[in-house]
Amino acid sequence: MDEQTLYDRIDMFTAQCMQMTLQNDFAKVHEIANDIKKAWKGMKDSQEWGRILNQRQKMFGQPVVPFSDLNRLVKEFEPYRNLWVTASDFLKAREVWFDNPLMYVDAEAIEPLINEYYKTIIKCIKIFADLPKVQHVATSIRDDIDEFRPLIPVIQAVRNPGMKERHWNEFMEKSGITVTMNEKQTFQMCLKQGMAVHADLIAEIGELASKEYVIEQSLDKMAADWAARGMEVAPYKATGTFIMKIADDTLQLLDEHLLATQQLGFSPFKAAFELRIQEWDDKIRLTQKVVDEWIECQKYYEIVKPPYIFEEGESTEIIQEEGYLNTAPFYHQFSQNHEDVRALNSSFVYANEYLGNSGRLVITPLTDRCYLTLMCAMHLKFGGAPAGPAGTGKTETTKDLAKALAVQCVVFNCSDQLDYMAMGKFFKGLAA
Repeated sequence: MDEQTLYDRIDMFTAQCMQMTLQNDFAKVHEIANDIKKAWKGMKDSQEWGRILNQRQKMFGQPVVPFSDLNRLVKEFEPYRNLWVTASDFLKAREVWFDNPLMYVDAEAIEPLINEYYKTIIKCIKIFADLPKVQHVATSIRDDIDEFRPLIPVIQAVRNPGMKERHWNEFMEKSGITVTMNEKQTFQMCLKQGMAVHADLIAEIGELASKEYVIEQSLDKMAADWAARGMEVAPYKATGTFIMKIADDTLQLLDEHLLATQQLGFSPFKAAFELRIQEWDDKIRLTQKVVDEWIECQKYYEIVKPPYIFEEGESTEIIQEEGYLNTAPFYHQFSQNHEDVRALNSSFVYANEYLGNSGRLVITPLTDRCYLTLMCAMHLKFGGAPAGPAGTGKTETTKDLAKALAVQCVVFNCSDQLDYMAMGKFFKGLAA
């Protein structure tokens, strides 16, 4: 397309736009919207071609033609495009929502879409204040949207995946109407059955169903997490026997699910799943108990093996390790002048810092592992970084370990404001 061809197209678009701006027949909304979409695409394509021509003109040192008429035409025509395309889109969407089977209706997408339509139409009403006939199209669509809006919660409740048979039975019992839900059911059929009259009731039951559905999904997800995990066993040295390999992430998942199940048990919406929650809680607790016992059993087996399967040089090491297992993994050792706190191969002098008579943390296997890991890290002059979801006890575990060592523990929140000057103040205070 050369410069003259583009000018010819601009003249054609100008004539088309002049004709379309005179349109105000609401009965032809879809036809007008289609014509406007075609013209709009042609104008935007021409704008893009105009930019390409300008680049070539700059490249070859020719005068740059701004094509200002086309840019002005696009700007002036845009409100008409917004009006007719929005009107057409809303009417088509409403027809789909009313007449298509409900199983194909995306109820969650309706409200944001309606809000976008409404915002555009309100702008059009203001822009076309001096063109009453055109403005009438905008006010008609606004009124249609206002009439449709109260039905949105009803559609959302009907399409709620949490709405089960018990919820529909409750609705029918309280409303006194009969609702038939099947694959061919449309929202228009629901309205004919009288559902809109009981919009508040269906919305209330739908909200309850959503809360219960969250619990159901949580239980399903936990069950699926374990269904995908197999029990791994590996041969143990040359003994001809096997030991179970339990990954750290499996133990962490067990702890997380115990906490999540406990939280579900406190939910005010648990009534429909109370038995299932209790059964799952029993299973997960039994699993944890078995795993803990299994781990302890394997520890002793790996160390206290029959003498005839000892490998060369192994007996001395086994005797030493067996001496460790006869003591707790975390213990205090007293001498005449001081007290040591020991864990595995790490040892720290008890710091005798008085920390008050505060409460103590409930010790779980996970807490034990955190203690051992942190103490071994400090023994090797490393730091530690407990990680996990919020509220699981990372900070409290660290503070409790500090209390066991009688060391002052300073807790502060990090942020982008925490620069080297602020850190210097911390160290200065600690050194004082």
